[in-house]
Amino acid sequence: MKFAFGLFAVLASIIGGTLFFQYQSYSAELASGDHAFYYAQEIETSYNNNELQVKHHFKGLPNQRMDIILPERAKDVACLVEASTSCDRLDETMTYFTMGEVPTQSISYSIPIDGGLAQNKLLQNSFVQLRNGDVSYSILHIATDNALTGKWITGLPFVGEQKRAMVTNTMFSGDGDVRELYWSVQPLAVQKATDHYSIYANQQPSADFLAELAEVITDDQHIAIVQNAQFATVDTQEFLFLEAFDVATIENKIMLTRLKQKYDFSQEPWLVDVIATIVFERPIGASKAQDVLATLQKEMTPKQLDEFKMRIAEAEGETITSVYLDGLLQEIFTMPTAYFEQNATMTTGVFPLLFSDDRDIYVNDYMKNDVKLVMKDGKVYYTADTLLPHLGYTAEEGNKGYYVNNAKNAYRFPRLPGFYVHNQTRYEVKSEPIMKIGESYFIEEGWLQRIFHVEIEKSTGRIQMKANLE
Repeated sequence: MKFAFGLFAVLASIIGGTLFFQYQSYSAELASGDHAFYYAQEIETSYNNNELQVKHHFKGLPNQRMDIILPERAKDVACLVEASTSCDRLDETMTYFTMGEVPTQSISYSIPIDGGLAQNKLLQNSFVQLRNGDVSYSILHIATDNALTGKWITGLPFVGEQKRAMVTNTMFSGDGDVRELYWSVQPLAVQKATDHYSIYANQQPSADFLAELAEVITDDQHIAIVQNAQFATVDTQEFLFLEAFDVATIENKIMLTRLKQKYDFSQEPWLVDVIATIVFERPIGASKAQDVLATLQKEMTPKQLDEFKMRIAEAEGETITSVYLDGLLQEIFTMPTAYFEQNATMTTGVFPLLFSDDRDIYVNDYMKNDVKLVMKDGKVYYTADTLLPHLGYTAEEGNKGYYVNNAKNAYRFPRLPGFYVHNQTRYEVKSEPIMKIGESYFIEEGWLQRIFHVEIEKSTGRIQMKANLE
């Protein structure tokens, strides 16, 4: 009995300690603002003197610190006294809300608009965000002087419009956030509105188009489809700008928009099409991405390709760069490669899939940092431009191919395959001794040994070469 009691006391102590440390960790997250949360918002805006005047109300705020992320051009940030407690949690620096029980806080700020609203405008990242916070519901009011001709559109569902003596009040509301505003100087009409999308255009879409669209757009997040080609190439999250009503274009754009919400492509936008083609298992986007991916897939076994797709699916939330994707390839092939990094700089063509070897290379007992080793199609190649001079030859590109010379030997490796020339004698070959990859020439290891009589010894961490020039 004493033993059981003692064991119970020990277990209670361990559990209590664990809960204490978990509570301490949770409390630290709240105090630092690192804990994720949801909140609602109501935004009142008015347009005056080429600026949006914003009154921003945050509702349902949790009891934790919340950092305020201002729009890049925001100015005149201030407390907005709507109630006796509406600024209780706003720090005097105007950069965060402190921990507290008051769930509603309000601030004001203004957003300058270059050139005003004389032309169509797409305003992105227009409103304040809270770090680590997701918006569950938004209400947006916009007041515009009646002297202006045009229409405001957002990604939220359109609720209504009220014209008064001096201003027009427009209201939008719905699930999710609102970050983008579109001002159209042409008074576009709402041609169709559903829970999933709204269509703004000057003409009514066909019944067939609407029927197909209902099959394509099924996400809960509402999106605005706007017939205007001016911003069709702009990266937006809440709009689809179209030149004409085309379901295939809409479907592709929606898929890309959703993909950009799962991954960060800000550093290398060209990789969006690569990942989209992998995720949706069909060609999407520019030819460069398709060519790079097609070349890679030819080098992969079905098992390796499936693993690559799985790694991409598991990478949601990551910043997708060439270096990141090359890291995935290295894990799959168990060999280093810079495939995507090399193709990122290619303007035409596709750089082949090469694997590297990081062993030190010695020529006649001297380490040569400028000599690189790569593997392609199961063969080993060395950078001819840097290796051959270390072996006592000159090496350069000429009019009829690649020339390698010393006092006794003159070699020419033509651009046409099937032969090479040594001291005016032609030799037929079944594989190419030297090939050009990108801007560099590489010599295959077997031909390096046969043609240039180089002895090669390999060990862990080292490759030793000795030249026989006799």
